[in-house]
Amino acid sequence: MWWLTIQPQSPTRSRLEVGSCFAESAITTPDFQKTVQSYFERWDTATAEDNAICEAQQIGQSVQARPQGRFAEEEHLVHELAIWTLDRILD
Repeated sequence: MWWLTIQPQSPTRSRLEVGSCFAESAITTPDFQKTVQSYFERWDTATAEDNAICEAQQIGQSVQARPQGRFAEEEHLVHELAIWTLDRILD
């Protein structure tokens, strides 16, 4: 099991927490240290991707002309996700 939590602290700062848990039976296998590296590499990739998304969202939140809300009205990642979803639904 693993988790990644990003908590906005201000319009320009967030707190990132990444953690993992493994069953004792997995940790005690002879190749655990080698196997776990592939998990850590994937998490490093996911963390970088999520950081970029959060940075874009925080920039959108800092726009004063927009009403406050979960996402800025013109936030480009929301638009890209909507287009991606529509492409799959309308095919």
